[in-house]
Amino acid sequence: MRFPTMIGAATLLTVTGVAAQAATISLGAAQYSVEAITNAGSGGNSQDNEQTSAGQVTANSSGAYGSSNALSRATPNQFVYASGGVTEVDGGQLQPFGGDAQTSLSYSFDIVNPKVGVQPVLMFIRANGAATASGQGSGSGYFDLVETGPSGQAKDILDLSICAGQGCSGDQGSSFSYAQKINLMTNTGYVITLAASAGAFNDGAAPFNGSGSSLIDPYFALDSSVANPSDYTLVFSPGIINSPDNVGSAPEASTWTMMLIGFIGLGIAGHRAARVQISVSVWD
Repeated sequence: MRFPTMIGAATLLTVTGVAAQAATISLGAAQYSVEAITNAGSGGNSQDNEQTSAGQVTANSSGAYGSSNALSRATPNQFVYASGGVTEVDGGQLQPFGGDAQTSLSYSFDIVNPKVGVQPVLMFIRANGAATASGQGSGSGYFDLVETGPSGQAKDILDLSICAGQGCSGDQGSSFSYAQKINLMTNTGYVITLAASAGAFNDGAAPFNGSGSSLIDPYFALDSSVANPSDYTLVFSPGIINSPDNVGSAPEASTWTMMLIGFIGLGIAGHRAARVQISVSVWD
């Protein structure tokens, strides 16, 4: 699943220097999209098809109810979280119902060096992703890095995804651990998009228990081999902080999966900038 990428009011960055012509680079504001929706029921009356984006709602005539919530913060450690759940409470005939939550974060990125024009520079990119699912649940997410270029044309640089549980194709993995050196261009615009989705759906069969979760966490740095590193500045959209902690000893994907389960159990946010994490459960 791909969520809409929204880049809002831009920050203008003017790059000038001895070897570089004056250039104005547009860095889009960070855009947060959070949606936690509970859907329940499939019956023939209006009460059987209610949905909510916040709070609690009676979902169908057999006594099921649903609740959902979402949180978005733009602080030194960016964090986006959503959760939701649905349950049947009266012990009557189980109805088809489900819950879904999704969140995304898009922001701009540039490698500024006023002493050069547009040229390759070796970067180190680390990104971890982990999705979990149990029962009739699902979790999915992705990390995209797109070069926009001086004329606005888009070039896909990285596209990493995860999927666990229902709705996944055979070639999708539930985790990734990316740590590679890659050439990116100086004084050129990039857009980073992180997205996560989790949910569960019951088709009416009892007993029912399902849950899902998803986490994406990236980090960017100049490679240690780059000469004169002080000439370069990594610039992100306002509010985005690219924290360098533990990049040299990043956990393996399996470790991230266990950490994700721990985050959900404790109900706490992760520590790194530009992280996306959500979980949602539905139960009978």
